[in-house]
Amino acid sequence: MSDSNEIQQLRESLEQCRMMIKQAGNAIFGIDPETGQIVEANLMAEAMTGYSESELVEMKVWDLHPSGEQQNAKQIFERVAETGRGEKCDMSFLRKDGSVVICDVSASIIHFGDRRLIQRICRDVTERRELEARNEQQRRYYDTILNLMPVGLGVRTNLGDEPAVVFENESLKRMFHGQDEDPDHAHWYTVGDTDASREKAFFTGDGFIAVEIQVSDKKVYQFRSSYVRDQGGSWNEIQVVEDVTERARLREELLLANEDLERKVEERTRELREKQAQLVHSEKMAALGS
Repeated sequence: MSDSNEIQQLRESLEQCRMMIKQAGNAIFGIDPETGQIVEANLMAEAMTGYSESELVEMKVWDLHPSGEQQNAKQIFERVAETGRGEKCDMSFLRKDGSVVICDVSASIIHFGDRRLIQRICRDVTERRELEARNEQQRRYYDTILNLMPVGLGVRTNLGDEPAVVFENESLKRMFHGQDEDPDHAHWYTVGDTDASREKAFFTGDGFIAVEIQVSDKKVYQFRSSYVRDQGGSWNEIQVVEDVTERARLREELLLANEDLERKVEERTRELREKQAQLVHSEKMAALGS
């Protein structure tokens, strides 16, 4: 193969690489490691910043960031220039129109013969971060609702291996801990294993099976369990726990009152029968005397 053919193939390979970088899905900047000057930018870099390449090459790399973050951007540039590599998540970029985009940035030094260049790859994560923020806001909203519930709610996952508590609302914490932060304190998912003095199961009015457990401190809790699979296929246990101590006390008092009433009815019935028998006997004796 002649030298001219090798040179031609090399030029074609370089052109292919340049086109791949130019049309890449992430914003890519070429930066002078000595000065921080942007020397080239691909199409996505233009779209992300709102600047044309001719405008970008007139800027320093830290000029792409809001004023409050430019010093941090300079420090990251200096670290990459010194060590040859650097990464930073959630960097804010100030677009030409004044809006802000959030990017995860990865930078490294590449060599072209004797020439050194920092290649900075920026992945726009603005939509993902906004979605995460909305999800977090929604999670806090539902957490607030769940924490205001008058009943306890707890969720455990990884049931087949080592169960782990992933959620418990404030009502549930108050039931079993109060102000006690002792990690050895009996927890809601261990009640019935060691300290239960009485336990019974029954159907609730809505068709669920509930378990009522009286523990050593005379508290009575009603547990209602359900199980659901998460997206990964693992089973999760959802426990709704209610302190029914007062209800159980009233039920016990009602039961005792009914028993006492039945006893009194039996006693009164027996007294009436005895009096009736005495009356009949008296009438018979009177009839014989006449």
